[in-house]
Amino acid sequence: MKTIFRDIQPVANASFTIHQERATQFAAPFHFHKGYELLFIIKGQGKFYGGNQVMNFNSGDVYLFGPDFPHYFVNDRAFLESGQTGHSIIIQFRDGSLEKVFALLPELRVVSGLLKQAEAGIKFSQVGGEILSLPFEMLKSKNAGLQNLLFFMNTLHQLASSKRLLMTIIDPVLKVSQKKQHADSRLDAVYQYVLSHFSEELTTQQAASLSCMQDAAFCRYFKRRTQKTFSQFVNTVRITHATHLLSKTDRNISDICFSCGFNSVSYFNRQFKGIVGLTPADYRKTTTQEETDQQE
Repeated sequence: MKTIFRDIQPVANASFTIHQERATQFAAPFHFHKGYELLFIIKGQGKFYGGNQVMNFNSGDVYLFGPDFPHYFVNDRAFLESGQTGHSIIIQFRDGSLEKVFALLPELRVVSGLLKQAEAGIKFSQVGGEILSLPFEMLKSKNAGLQNLLFFMNTLHQLASSKRLLMTIIDPVLKVSQKKQHADSRLDAVYQYVLSHFSEELTTQQAASLSCMQDAAFCRYFKRRTQKTFSQFVNTVRITHATHLLSKTDRNISDICFSCGFNSVSYFNRQFKGIVGLTPADYRKTTTQEETDQQE
């Protein structure tokens, strides 16, 4: 399967589109748009792959993607087994007229800067209820025209100017040429399989078969497209999940190690420190302290 281009369909007499999706799993494969996408995770939990990066996502996170930024979400097994239904709200608009408006109006130039940063993808965490309520207001007044445009501008302005949000640039080194490589890739089946089965044994042979390539050719192709070897990518996905378990559960480290697909605690510790910069134990202490400080 290839990375898919999904066109943003214009709506008559509207500068942007808004819709919501409810499903156990995200329907969109690894894809990109020739425009901007603002995505609200109302309910969901799992792994996000954007550019060349892998991250955890949770309910309440908000993402802003610029043109051609490849992305893919998958709810994890724990969320699926809980019986919950995923829920997201998606706002999309083509680059062009709105960008010019944001750049020309002094009050909205901060939004223009935000859109520039969105070329590398942006994740917003710790988003408050005030911002999360805005897309629901837009859905209520779906045919309200100017009122919805004002709600939309207010949403972008709050995301751009709020001091309370935790904003993460997803892939600051992703170049335009790399985006185009993603668009030509045959790796979507590999991404989907790894993100869904990282706790199991994964081999290069399996990945090569999924992409319909010979092992050696697949290894070269994967490294050229993602700047990672296949094993590095798998370890990144596993360690990303481990950070979630360390910060959100009290499970012991060895249990987390094996549940993430590693067969050795010492190897897990080395990989974790190499990717995160801390040992698993130190990471847990740091995140626990941060949560305590926020509560105070």
